Amino acid sequence: MKFKHLVSVFLATVISASSYLKAEDFAFVVDPVVKQRLTGIKAEFESLPKDQSKSYQTLKAAAIEANNNGKFFTALITATDAMKIFTKDIDLLLLIGICYAQLDKPVEAEVFYNKALEIQPHHAPSILNLIELNLYHGDFEKVVKRVVYIREYLKSAGHETSPLLEYKYLLALTKLSEKQADKYAADLKKMQELYSYNDDHPYYYYVKALDSLKKGDNDAGQVWIYKAAKIFGNMKLIDTWNKSLKDTNYLADHDIMISARANNN
Repeated sequence: MKFKHLVSVFLATVISASSYLKAEDFAFVVDPVVKQRLTGIKAEFESLPKDQSKSYQTLKAAAIEANNNGKFFTALITATDAMKIFTKDIDLLLLIGICYAQLDKPVEAEVFYNKALEIQPHHAPSILNLIELNLYHGDFEKVVKRVVYIREYLKSAGHETSPLLEYKYLLALTKLSEKQADKYAADLKKMQELYSYNDDHPYYYYVKALDSLKKGDNDAGQVWIYKAAKIFGNMKLIDTWNKSLKDTNYLADHDIMISARANNN
């Protein structure tokens, strides 16, 4: 199963001075220290000789295009060439991390996501891609730690996380509780009861699906997923939730017949 990065890299500007949970949910207050740092980086780029800045922008645009076309090795090589000119562009650091993730090099991917976070600690695309990477590769303690971090940051600004991110947190807890049931029991129960069937997202149905799938009852799990597909009628949404179950090996690609059946009905 091929890893898929979470955030598309369609970036026109060289440096963004704002942070982006969907990623736009992070687009509020920027720490003054971080803002000053980003302003300094922008000024540093603008002080480059014109031929260097032009070469950089050309390489960066080519790397983004290659990534968007699924040519991840080409994108990585091109982005690396751009880095030889300028090393502090968060967009490019994120892009290199995504390329390494797509090339199944999680250690290298994490290094570059963290480089972006050294510049902007609340950079949502990097945090969310790290959560996807950690979930896919079974680093469940890191998933828990990073979701808690996001929660606290958003709470401090009067915002909440998304149901899908909370579901990934539940998946990580479920995996961790297989070996340390007592440690995670209370939090696990809380997450299982976080939302009801009255909410306008499929969290409730996917909790039920997870409960069936982890017990080995694949048919019952499929039924709950099918219910969610019929109720919400958004196959792109359902595929996104299914991906989280596939990433944690509760669901296999050949099990995913939900979209086709729902569309046929």
